[in-house]
Amino acid sequence: MPGMLVDKRKWDKISGYLDVVVFLILIAGILLAGYGGYLYGYWSDRIAMGFGEQAVYDSQAAALGGIITSAVIILLSLFWIFYRYFKTKGERKSW
Repeated sequence: MPGMLVDKRKWDKISGYLDVVVFLILIAGILLAGYGGYLYGYWSDRIAMGFGEQAVYDSQAAALGGIITSAVIILLSLFWIFYRYFKTKGERKSW
């Protein structure tokens, strides 16, 4: 295509590396969600044991915030992976 800043082969190579990075971010998001779930359960156990201090509730809220953040990271990573998959699939059909 005339006027393109990066040719198709170079962009495919760059986006291939980007796909690997996004996949690694997806794995990190899954691990962070698991760790956030562990912390949420840990602080829930502390509340059940009678440590009703505000710091315990704040820590549990922070763990829940970590779970929500991890879920957003996972969703964005999955969006990129499926977007690239269907875009590539559509480009293959047009050839």
